[in-house]
Amino acid sequence: MNEILMYGEIGFDITDSQFIKELDQFKGQEVKIRANSPGGEVFQGWAMYNAIKEHGQCDMQIDGLAASMMTVIMLACRKISASRNAMIMIHNPSSGGGGDSKRLKKDAELLDKVKNLIVTSYSERTGISENEISVMLDAETWLTAEEALEKGFIDEITDEVLQSTEPNNLKNKKPKAVYMSFKKEAPKKQSLTAILGLQANAEAETVLKAISALKNTNTSLEAENKRIKAQIKQEQKEEAKKITAIAIEKGVINKNLERIQLMAFDADFKKAKEDLLNAISEVDGSSVQMENHRLIRSVILGSKTATDEVKTAKPKSEWTLQDYRKNAPKELENDRDLYNKLVKQEYKH
Repeated sequence: MNEILMYGEIGFDITDSQFIKELDQFKGQEVKIRANSPGGEVFQGWAMYNAIKEHGQCDMQIDGLAASMMTVIMLACRKISASRNAMIMIHNPSSGGGGDSKRLKKDAELLDKVKNLIVTSYSERTGISENEISVMLDAETWLTAEEALEKGFIDEITDEVLQSTEPNNLKNKKPKAVYMSFKKEAPKKQSLTAILGLQANAEAETVLKAISALKNTNTSLEAENKRIKAQIKQEQKEEAKKITAIAIEKGVINKNLERIQLMAFDADFKKAKEDLLNAISEVDGSSVQMENHRLIRSVILGSKTATDEVKTAKPKSEWTLQDYRKNAPKELENDRDLYNKLVKQEYKH
């Protein structure tokens, strides 16, 4: 699955424009977002939230910490998972700005509006009442993965952990400190030089040569694969001619129908070979059986001759190619159109 890392502070390490640009590369595709963030800038976070909602195919894995605005962003995802030792922290939005009383009053009004939006979002996802959510925000609530699952903030707990710190030892620390305790062991994307088996500091010319060599190897493999397929096809043609010649010799098919039989081999070699060998085997076996049958009938039945018509369990109108080969090979030899029709039915060619 496609992955996007949200490691760091929103608005600084992770910006809305950077995140949305990366997400847009995966339109119509499933995306797994891996998060470890102490939160950050509220309105950039809302932009990311809306982008995830619009995308509609994002899941989130909380690798370390989801705090503050990151816990709002995660609500936009279809499914939220957290590592066993992950932490989730929710609190009231805050402002770092200063100013006079009028400015502070306006900031307070704005923060109350933002809080209302956040309370509604948490409540809709978890089913917890808005009053209880508001109390949790006022208290700055820290949740372990188990507690977050129990309260409905996440959907499942995974065994994916970044370090061994016990969650309870991280409670009540500053979000930035909790984030840093997970930060060092963040998963790293494999570099192109690693994939090519080169040193990390390999020069561009060395990388290009390695890519060229890989491309040449692939071209050689494709050519060899094509040669082997052609060889197998030629060997099958030779075998088809030999089996067809035996079938003509045994009277299973007429020489005039050789081309049609070879077309059947081209359409489905395995089935045509199996059917024709079975027909040859039946003809060989029926010659002995018919001779014994004639002797028995001539001795026991007397008046009935050994040349009585062989009867089958189904009407002739339903006979297949194999039925004709077994019971009326001469009729098949003398009626080219009938043989052509039966071959096409048998091999759907």
